[in-house]
Amino acid sequence: MNAKNKFSAAMKGSAAKEAQNPSAEPNTAVTEPLPNKSAGRDEQRQVWKTPRTRKGRKGIMTYVESDAHKALAMLAIEQDKTQQELMREALNGLFRQYGKTPIA
Repeated sequence: MNAKNKFSAAMKGSAAKEAQNPSAEPNTAVTEPLPNKSAGRDEQRQVWKTPRTRKGRKGIMTYVESDAHKALAMLAIEQDKTQQELMREALNGLFRQYGKTPIA
């Protein structure tokens, strides 16, 4: 099995694992009424409900070369971890390197 097929199989397996995880909540949209500025208008907007797994957390985004992105994806597959778990490990390693408490 070549690397592309391994990656594809792992991604399918990851999706199946997520589907079996009962604690994960899908992003669900809730609608709420907009304040009416003119009578008779009943407009609504979508508000996304934050999944429980993201409550109290902040997202960090960075741009990397395509090869680095692929290497991270493959490492996650090889280690049977998520990319997020690997990034937390890396962030904690960075904190330790600079004498900070690993809190990620």
